[in-house]
Amino acid sequence: MHILIIEDDKDIRDSYEKQIVLYNMEASNLEVTYELAINFEEAKSRLGENFDAVIIDLKLDETLEYKGRLILESIKTNLRYISYVITGNPEIIEEEADTQNAFFKIRVKGEDDSNFYLVLEEIEKTVRTGITKIIGKRGQIEKYLHDIFWLHLSNSVDLWEDDKRSDEEKEKSLLRYTLSHMQEYLDLSSTGGLEKYHPAEFYITEPVKKNIFTGDILITDRSERCVILTPACDIDKKNGTRKADKILTLRILSPTEVDSEYGNSGMSKTKMGKFKQIIDNKIPRYHFIPKAGSIEGGIIDFQDKYTISDTDLEERIEQKHILRIATISNPFLKDVISRYSSYYSRQGSPDFDSDELIKDLF
Repeated sequence: MHILIIEDDKDIRDSYEKQIVLYNMEASNLEVTYELAINFEEAKSRLGENFDAVIIDLKLDETLEYKGRLILESIKTNLRYISYVITGNPEIIEEEADTQNAFFKIRVKGEDDSNFYLVLEEIEKTVRTGITKIIGKRGQIEKYLHDIFWLHLSNSVDLWEDDKRSDEEKEKSLLRYTLSHMQEYLDLSSTGGLEKYHPAEFYITEPVKKNIFTGDILITDRSERCVILTPACDIDKKNGTRKADKILTLRILSPTEVDSEYGNSGMSKTKMGKFKQIIDNKIPRYHFIPKAGSIEGGIIDFQDKYTISDTDLEERIEQKHILRIATISNPFLKDVISRYSSYYSRQGSPDFDSDELIKDLF
């Protein structure tokens, strides 16, 4: 993993370099390579290069300007690096403390969690997910975009050149077109077959759309969960209004709410077989959704449905009585909608006496 170290203090730089030597001696660790920037100008000139992570000191000279803040601001605005601020003056970026996440952390010099070896271990844990290879400056997404640009868009961009829509509309249309091609690449495994998905891909967390929308998973203040299944054309809000004044929701049940034996390690083979059918979405009434992180798995019950007025729902969300915790991602949402529609569009017919039919045939 390749790291940019921005630090003006020579003693601290020497300490970091010694820790890197020790880190690289451990065979199970990823090898660390690094570049040094000892002042603001050097650091600024290196931004945009292909690094997995950046270590930032806020005070980069003898002045009181703390120019490391500008480096951090530039990274968080324009770049995609795992970023660690290791500083003796955390109060200088106090407003950033609440924005810490998996890709951005603040460490105070002298405290236990600022130990550079431990910081390297944390960075490696994130790098091993492959995230920096995927969305880094020269990541897999860049390769896909290169192929889409030369192999696909080059043969079809003329369809947009004569389009009568506004420039902004054409740009968004082209973006959707590009992303649909990228999805095709992402679905392929290294052998050319279809790739298997991770359960986390089932959800978009937190919901991207500003307003409630089809596929949103809600949780009430009574810990009940449901999913919105109002058609997109009816729930879409235009000019402050939507076609639907009632929002259709389906309850998401825990396995034990479907059957008290589900989830019991001692359940019978018959029950286990039926439970597996539910997980495989072989039972028309139910649709299984997986556990992913803080989102519990569950079973959508197509029969357990209710509606709520859109104004009441939005008011309860605004008051935090109902939370939008995730949205089912589009490839999986289509299947939920399709199975729900099929469940209620079944056409029954009268039964024949099969014994009589067989007798007539023979």
